[in-house]
Parts: sequence; structure tokens; C-alpha cells
Amino acid sequence: MSFLSFLRDRRAAFIGRWHARQTLREETLAEHHYFVLHDSLVILDALRHYGIFERLELDEPDELTILLMAHFHDSPEFESGDVSGAAKRDFPALGEAVHAVDRTITDSVLFRDLPTPVAERYRGLVRRMLHQDYNTLEQQIVKYADSLEALLFAETEVAIGNTLMADVVQQVRGELAERQWPWLIDLRKETGLP
Repeated sequence: MSFLSFLRDRRAAFIGRWHARQTLREETLAEHHYFVLHDSLVILDALRHYGIFERLELDEPDELTILLMAHFHDSPEFESGDVSGAAKRDFPALGEAVHAVDRTITDSVLFRDLPTPVAERYRGLVRRMLHQDYNTLEQQIVKYADSLEALLFAETEVAIGNTLMADVVQQVRGELAERQWPWLIDLRKETGLP
């Protein structure tokens, strides 16, 4: 067990996203994790700023949990790489297999260089995101930030001339529209976010 060996692991900076799409610029898993973390924090502060927690009588979510979930949410991809969302949607058996592999990686490989209590804490956060039930505010905020990051990447691609990503913009906008959490409905009214 070594914190140093864990800190030396820089694979996220080399794992490409969007590999099944023609993009004008590359996005790595590390870049994606950064923007999901960034967006999660901004969303949390917007919710505070507009008084949405108070208005809806919601307990404020745990900020550290949000940060850690956002930072580690796609960590199984350190081992498996990024399988496109389109492939998982078009081939449900593939999606189920990837989900099973992600669970196995989370339980047996991720964070193995860390002391057990630390590793289990991080694994627990990844497992919560893998459940995909999004029944806590922390999970919902990170999931929304994850989808928002995909949308903003695709919109930027289109804005700089890559019309081949226009269908991704529409797909992700549709997925975001399906999210009808009360806090998100209020946040959309206040900010114009998708």
C-alpha cells in the first residue's frame, strides 16, 4: 500500500474520450473529470445562491462527497478505457457487460495501492455512481454535471466547425431534458441551464 504509487498513476491523462467520434480536439479522462468536478461546484454554488435548497426544503448536500464523486466517477475507465455511450445504448448487452466490468474493477482493482479505509471510502463513492439510481442530491448533481460536460464539449465542437457532433448535442440535450429533479427544474428557471 502506497500513497506515492497511487499519486504517480497518471493514466487518466492518456485515456481518450470520444474515440468513436470524429472530433477536432481530443478530450482525456483527466480533462473530463476536471470539468465534471468544476461544473459540480458551480452548480452547487448556484443552488446556494438562488436559495433553492431552502425554497424546496432540502438538506444541503455534502460538498466533499460531491467533489470526490465528481473526481472519481469514471475511475473504472482507468482499466477498461472509455466505451461510448452510443455503443452501450445501441447494444444493451454491451452496456450491461461494461457495467459489470466497472463494478468488478471498482471492487477489486481501483485504489488497491491505498490503505484499506481510504480505498473503501473511494470505492464506495464510485459504487454509488455506478448504481445509477441517483437518489441522493450528491449523485444527482454529479450526474447532471457529467451530462452537462458532455453537452458543452459537443457544443464547442460544433461551434468551432465540427458539424459531425451536432447529433451528440441533440442526444445529450434530450437526456438532460429527461432529468426532472425538483432542484434542477428551479435551477433551470433561475439560470437558463439545459
